[in-house]
Amino acid sequence: KRRRLTARPNNPMKLLLALVVCLLIAGLVAAESSGSGGSGSSSSSSSKSSGSEGKSEGKSVGKDRGKRRDAVVKVNNNQVQVTSTSKSENLKDRLDFSIKTSGGNLAKGKNGLLDIRFSYYSKSNDTKDGFDYSIRVFSIIEYVDNNATKGFQPTEDTVVQKWTPSSFSSWSLKQIQINGLPVYQFTATGNNIFVVRGEVSGDPITGNATRPSLDPRSVKFDFEVNNFPYLNASSTLALETAIVSKTKVSEGPKEKITAVSISGDGPAIGQFTWIDHVELNNNVATTAAVIPSQLTKDGDDDPDGKVYRTYFTFDTQSHPTAILWDPTVGVAYSESYMITSSSSTVGFSLALVLATVVAAAVAAL
Repeated sequence: KRRRLTARPNNPMKLLLALVVCLLIAGLVAAESSGSGGSGSSSSSSSKSSGSEGKSEGKSVGKDRGKRRDAVVKVNNNQVQVTSTSKSENLKDRLDFSIKTSGGNLAKGKNGLLDIRFSYYSKSNDTKDGFDYSIRVFSIIEYVDNNATKGFQPTEDTVVQKWTPSSFSSWSLKQIQINGLPVYQFTATGNNIFVVRGEVSGDPITGNATRPSLDPRSVKFDFEVNNFPYLNASSTLALETAIVSKTKVSEGPKEKITAVSISGDGPAIGQFTWIDHVELNNNVATTAAVIPSQLTKDGDDDPDGKVYRTYFTFDTQSHPTAILWDPTVGVAYSESYMITSSSSTVGFSLALVLATVVAAAVAAL
């Protein structure tokens, strides 16, 4: 049967109530956008250097998901120090990062040829959080694989040499632009073979197919190995490292480990993450897998905490002239923890309640 369609005249009261809902929601959204934007809508940066003292310093101010973040980078001979702070209505935090090269001395000691230290402290309302950890790079191991298991095994494979540079250059500091945003880049080189390059910014930098994203609460590295002095034609390279912390250290996921987490006093966790492959011979299309070993607790006591030894094997199958790897150190924070008391949550809930009440009133007319 055909049904007759009858047009009903618009109810003015319904139209009025619908308009009120739209205006209320629009006002709440606008207020939230204004509140989360902070005191500024654009980033700025400045740098200064003093060559006569062998020191340089850079500052970058940016927004971390709507919150302003200040990053200060200081370079002095064999050490780089980064301080990054953020302050909002509900959360205050600070991270301190440093990296020190051996200069030919630490390579012979327990701290290795690179000593990377990262600490984090935050306060949200009455809750305090924090942790600290270290990443130590001891040597580049050249080894010969003695079985079918991929990756360096200290008790199974034959070590050809443990290479460390006899000296490092002083750290250099410069400002570059990535996606139109200021990034501070610091670099040191050991014997023109092992290059360490770090990047930090006050702004979140979006990654792409050739480079990972850069979070304002992290420091991204490039580890380069150029023209390595191989001693065996059938050898492979592995980076000998250790993670040191007084709190719990865990790796995962087991099926494809690309991160190590360090527990804190609350929701914040430290993270050492890495790309699961290396770039070879300066060609992004030519890669090889990075194979991490499982963390093994070192029996030696350390004032900085428990020591977990691990090896990162660059499964190149041959001897490339250049190897590039991108690890990152930083902090991950639960977003739900950060915005539980924020105006965005309150605004959204209020809008939802108003919309529900008015919709019920409209339906009743």
